[in-house]
Amino acid sequence: MGTANDIDPMKKILLPLILLCLPLCTWGQGKGYSTQNMMPEVKPGDNFVKYATGNWTATHPLRDDQHRNGAFVDCQDSVNARLGRILTDLLTQRQEPNSIGDKLRTVYQQYSDTAQRNADGIRPLQPYLQEIRQAKSVAELQQVMARLDQIGVNASLVNWAIGPDMAQADSNIVMTTWPGLLIHSNYHFGRSKKTRAVRQAFMDYGRSVFETIGYTPQEAGRRAQKAYDIEHALANAYRQMFASSEYKDLIHKISPQQLRTDYPAILWTTLFSSGNGPMDVRIVNVTNKKSLRIANRLLQEGDLEALKSHTELRLLYAFAPYMTQTMRRQRLDFEYSMIGKKADEPLKTLSAMTLSQILNMPMGKLYCDRFFTAESRERMRRIAEQIRQTFRERLEHNTWMTPTTRQAALHKLDQMQFLVGYPDQWPDFNQLDIRRNKSLVDNIASIKQFDLDESVKQGLNRKVDPNYWTNPPQTVNAFYSPSKNIMVLPAGILQPPFFDPEADEAINYGAIGVVIGHELTHGYDRSGSQFDSKGNVHNWWKRADRRAFKRRTRVLARHFNHQRVHGKKVNGWQTLNENIADNGGLNIAMQAMQQAGVNRTIGGFNAQQLFLLSYARMYARNNRMAFLEFLLKNDPHAPNETRVNGALPHIDAWYEAFDIQPSDSLYLPADKRARIW
Repeated sequence: MGTANDIDPMKKILLPLILLCLPLCTWGQGKGYSTQNMMPEVKPGDNFVKYATGNWTATHPLRDDQHRNGAFVDCQDSVNARLGRILTDLLTQRQEPNSIGDKLRTVYQQYSDTAQRNADGIRPLQPYLQEIRQAKSVAELQQVMARLDQIGVNASLVNWAIGPDMAQADSNIVMTTWPGLLIHSNYHFGRSKKTRAVRQAFMDYGRSVFETIGYTPQEAGRRAQKAYDIEHALANAYRQMFASSEYKDLIHKISPQQLRTDYPAILWTTLFSSGNGPMDVRIVNVTNKKSLRIANRLLQEGDLEALKSHTELRLLYAFAPYMTQTMRRQRLDFEYSMIGKKADEPLKTLSAMTLSQILNMPMGKLYCDRFFTAESRERMRRIAEQIRQTFRERLEHNTWMTPTTRQAALHKLDQMQFLVGYPDQWPDFNQLDIRRNKSLVDNIASIKQFDLDESVKQGLNRKVDPNYWTNPPQTVNAFYSPSKNIMVLPAGILQPPFFDPEADEAINYGAIGVVIGHELTHGYDRSGSQFDSKGNVHNWWKRADRRAFKRRTRVLARHFNHQRVHGKKVNGWQTLNENIADNGGLNIAMQAMQQAGVNRTIGGFNAQQLFLLSYARMYARNNRMAFLEFLLKNDPHAPNETRVNGALPHIDAWYEAFDIQPSDSLYLPADKRARIW
């Protein structure tokens, strides 16, 4: 799920106040839990995830094109299949010239025509490569880098975005952000066998693509090293990001004039540009000064060949999915080396995924029109409001918050908005320039330029519009945005096993209900609690509240520090925020289900049992070992099986539902259980 660190634009649906008082639930007296998922011979108290889902994991081995499987992958496969059906219809049905259907069909046909892409070779990128090579100075190269940024290359050494001002969240601001990296910053500094292997994979990738565009093997190796050295220097910026967990340390608002004074080697007017020319930037929030100092130093040192090598590599990486199969394979081999994946998805699936990524909102509208009903949307809004009301009651009876902080917490909850399914207003793509006589690369560049120009038009020097979406509704995830105090539940995740219109409501509360409760609590964890009800960074907790929260949550940190997955240790501190959210989500959603009057017994399982079985099914998954190692090192979430076997021992209702006894392996005494929300 998204965490309090997700600051992506999200959907907004303003719910009528009448929904705050909901009747007992009368929805979804449907199917129960499939016993085919289970291994009933396993005692629930010894290994609940295996008891609930052991047969599912045993009968769903990884395909060669998977590095993991499970609920999220099931949903993504479903989304991809549905998008594939939409694209097939676009090919067989008449489309008005220059309509969005016609534009989608053009890009789909070009992407699917791998023979033509192979025949084109490197030619579509030659104009961009020529611009890089002809730059005679660092200043000229920065102009090229900025133009490449506009078409999605991420070439410059400084990233920027437009989003809510953390000090005045109703207004947008231009902010400098951390530079993107081709490998996670952790891999730049570790000494383990895995980190060395990832660094070597970077070098191998660099050498191979430089040879592909005509460099000799010796020259390709030298350029790969130079590109890596710049990436390594940029990776140092992330050390500052993780040095502090205080969002107030990310607020450094200065004028463009001061930017030019403090970091003179960076061409700021060139950098802050869109397809319509230089932007009217009035103030900038520098979220990471160290990253700007590093970029400024690299540009001042003026190693033009190194900077060109890095820019070329970023260009080749960004457009590899749309080039020859050789170039695409080079990038995938590099990425797969980190996660252990063995093979690609079928071309039809890749085409659907690609169209969904690059023309996300048009594809999202077609998806929702066809596959997400108004009835499902309304049902989800009811569940979400029931869970909000339950969390409100739990906050009202909270014993460890001081009265002032508790009232502020309640106000923040009341102000939170749920964004369910899809936006009420869709963007206008009539001006998007896609033509059959252009190459796929040029059409992709046009799409990226259009997206940037739209984001500037919608955001620059304007109030935050909570109805403006950039996250597409076919996304298989859920998010909480602390800077907007909103939660998004896209249509993509609102399908089995997270949400099933045909299932009994206990099944839905145990899956999507817990997801909603999980996201709600992100507004109150160590990160989310730094933002007030309006999304401003503002400390509304007293010291006593911080101490009480820390004391209660370190119970979870210590507990998860003792969890093992395939003999490998889980980091309870790294995963603490997400474990807190799971703990809260389970308790809140369980009580919400009970208050909604969901109490049906199906297939021999009562509502509590159905809820907990559904929760476990949500996290049934197999992983490649390389991917598991990647997650343990980098992911703020605990591995899936510990999100069940590690989380449930802290939930009192689990003991009652499955008669868990002190002799069971997972049993925790009541005084050892985390009690937070």
